[in-house]
Amino acid sequence: MQTSTAPSRKLHIEFLRILACLFVIFNHTDGFYIYAGCDLQAPPFWIYLALSVFTKFAVAMFFSISGALLLPKVEEPVGHIYKHRVLRFVCILTCWSFVSYLLEVFHLERAHWGANTFFDHLLFTNWNLTYWYLYAFLAYLFTLPLLRRLVAAMTDRDYSYLFGLYFMVFCFVPVVQYIFTKRVDLLNPDLKPTWVGERIFFFPVFGYFLEHRSERFRSKKCLLLLWLAALVTLSADMLLTWSRGIRANDLVGQFYYATSLPFFVAALYLTARALFDRCTPPAWLARLLTTIGGCTLGIYLLHFSIMNQLGVGKVIQDVLYGLGMNVVLANLVCSLLILLLCTGITLILKKIPVVRKLV
Repeated sequence: MQTSTAPSRKLHIEFLRILACLFVIFNHTDGFYIYAGCDLQAPPFWIYLALSVFTKFAVAMFFSISGALLLPKVEEPVGHIYKHRVLRFVCILTCWSFVSYLLEVFHLERAHWGANTFFDHLLFTNWNLTYWYLYAFLAYLFTLPLLRRLVAAMTDRDYSYLFGLYFMVFCFVPVVQYIFTKRVDLLNPDLKPTWVGERIFFFPVFGYFLEHRSERFRSKKCLLLLWLAALVTLSADMLLTWSRGIRANDLVGQFYYATSLPFFVAALYLTARALFDRCTPPAWLARLLTTIGGCTLGIYLLHFSIMNQLGVGKVIQDVLYGLGMNVVLANLVCSLLILLLCTGITLILKKIPVVRKLV
């Protein structure tokens, strides 16, 4: 969710940030698991499950966007990365974790006051369950100098091999082994090149490729094939989740949400790129996208505390339920309203010296 400070922002990236942010918020609402309470044979189960599986693209998209924006900057010194990027995110993590800690102590009364309590939880777990992304992003920043040299040196054949390896190990093999064995994880873990699938590695590299090396994949035919692949793999994810729900009574275990992930990221990214390359949006729409897109870090930092810890989400949901909306639609609308509310708060915070560097 790193924001760009460039005077001229890429509108397709701003659009994707907003879309991903909306579904990050939805992921933390009651609507995400609503399918688990539906009749497994009824249409609502499949519709809601499809939405939940699709929602998982959001975090992968943010890592992909970070790769598209940060990995080309090979000339940036390592010291500058630590001084300006790592230090900033350490401050962001610490300060906003402290805000969540204060809410836990004084509002929710679920934690004890004390420096040892705060720092122990900060270092070994987290004070806000959504802040795992900040920890992961810091780990990504530590590897940034190496990843930049790697992507610059890779050939198209190298990229093809990497993406093919990821698909085989993390998409194809899990599906096949469940079909034939009904087991979630059969392979010896030492046999799997797990580092290839690490989201702080694969999706930044994937995003760099989509932004800077994917010219020949932006045709209408390629986009249609990508969307077809995304829908086919989405169907596989849904069928395996359904099968596991019947066999193991586990509909909420997200074992098979990843098969379609790279396809949806690629399809969304390249479609947005093609649309904004071919069409110039009105000036008001461009300003709106850059304004909200520039606030996505602040939205992410604020949304869980406002929605869950302060209970604003429940108030909005109760109003929408009272209007007769079903759970999923109400939670989608609630997510949009929380996004807009957090955008407004972020814009205010951006006007405050020092604080503006933390959003």
